Amino acid sequence: MTNILLKTAAAAGILGAMAMAAPAQAGNANFVLTFGSHHAGPQMTAQTIDYRRGSPGWRAHNGRVMPLNRVVRLVENRSGGTVTDIRLAKNQRVYRLEGVTRLGMIVDAKVDARTGRIQSIDFKKFRPRYDPKGMDINRLLAKLKRKGFHGFDVVSLKEERGVYRVRALNKRGRPVVVRTRAHNGHILNVRSATNYNGPAYKRGGRHGFNHWRKGVAAHGYSHFSKATDYGDYYEVNARNRHGKQVRLDICSYTGKVLRVL
Repeated sequence: MTNILLKTAAAAGILGAMAMAAPAQAGNANFVLTFGSHHAGPQMTAQTIDYRRGSPGWRAHNGRVMPLNRVVRLVENRSGGTVTDIRLAKNQRVYRLEGVTRLGMIVDAKVDARTGRIQSIDFKKFRPRYDPKGMDINRLLAKLKRKGFHGFDVVSLKEERGVYRVRALNKRGRPVVVRTRAHNGHILNVRSATNYNGPAYKRGGRHGFNHWRKGVAAHGYSHFSKATDYGDYYEVNARNRHGKQVRLDICSYTGKVLRVL
């Protein structure tokens, strides 16, 4: 499989490097990709939560679907490329992504929606028929979250020139399509969505860190800093029961401590 992918990338002339990560379990290898940055935004933290079966992240989420913005971060952090379109399949098992290389060529990828494992990647020699220049997807989603939107399952730049179309849930948990200007994320309009493929648990299941603060404190943590919101989890500095400074990743849907650093 690796040889096939390498040959495909070499023929396209746009793959810098591809390596196999150590498999999490039999038949569950992770690809590490490189497909050149076109207009990638600032890199997010390289730290990741392990969502593979049996891991603390998996147990906390019960194998739930990873948030769309989390998948974008995983692919862009590993590749250095830019994702322009991403869509969660109706069966909630796969994310399909489209990206752009520094040469403006198209990259299609398929990612396991529950583990973040990159299942396949295809490099196309032709340039996209749409203008791929837009603000970084995660910057866009962070802006929309501040407006009360969440549970994103589609982000597309290729459907309308100069416009991002984002499908999400509004403050009331109702599916909507948000149209924004591609270069600055300014909201043009919001309308009801006829379909929504996002996980049902996102409808009202997510809470702010303050909702979970008491439960986390019951495990011996105190002196919490301001929480950083990463969609599916919060990152917060605190002290443990021994007074040592630690960093916690808290699941925003269950309140469970996913990781202590």
